[in-house]
Amino acid sequence: MLPLTRVVPKELLPLGPKPLIEHTLAELGEAGFELAVIVLRTGKEIIKRHLLEPYPFPERAHSPSPIPNGLKLEFVEQDDPRGLADALKMALPMLDGRPFLMILPDQLLMGSPGATAQLVRHYCGQDSLTSIVNVPKEEAEHFVGSRGVVVEGDGPCYKLKDLLGETGVPGLSDGRYTVRAFGRSIFKPDFLESIEDQSDESEFSLAFTKYCSQGRHDCLLLNGRPIDVGTRVSYQYFWKQWESILTGTL
Repeated sequence: MLPLTRVVPKELLPLGPKPLIEHTLAELGEAGFELAVIVLRTGKEIIKRHLLEPYPFPERAHSPSPIPNGLKLEFVEQDDPRGLADALKMALPMLDGRPFLMILPDQLLMGSPGATAQLVRHYCGQDSLTSIVNVPKEEAEHFVGSRGVVVEGDGPCYKLKDLLGETGVPGLSDGRYTVRAFGRSIFKPDFLESIEDQSDESEFSLAFTKYCSQGRHDCLLLNGRPIDVGTRVSYQYFWKQWESILTGTL
């Protein structure tokens, strides 16, 4: 995302009327969540300040609170940005044995209900419930790193058989869409317990593939328009398309 994120963290970059992190929190509030654990690395403390500190000139503050009513925030600091597996591991002590939702704020789903609400509706105690989305083939280049999956059964909730590599051909795809994994998944805490401390970025996919070898693991095909703003090129692309996406004309 450089140079856009040299000073401002990606999570605070605007998309439409508010920063990415606020879109994420609004999605959790819509789904009735009561607790969000935000994992920050050193240098991103400004995210916590943005969410918790009062606005210095309240008479000029015309925007609503960035935190939905009923949602409590907890913050955990990752001492070194080793990757997704290590970041998730940081939150393990706060889960108290409960299933949890992993949510990546640089992927968003436009539409109602939101991605989280759809997942919660289809969660019935599975060891994992992974979200998948229809990505228009002309936009596949903007979903860098989003894996394809191998599934079986009838939708919208499928049985997950395997997670493909980045060059694998995703199942369920057709002439218009390619189906990719999306940044929302529900796991049980024992998934994190299987990950070694201080694991690097590659360990998440390896651990998940191993975890899927036993138990019940499903995939839910979400309804809605996915966007991925994880890279500078993709951020600029979807920023330009924002109004058209909101009105459903794109």
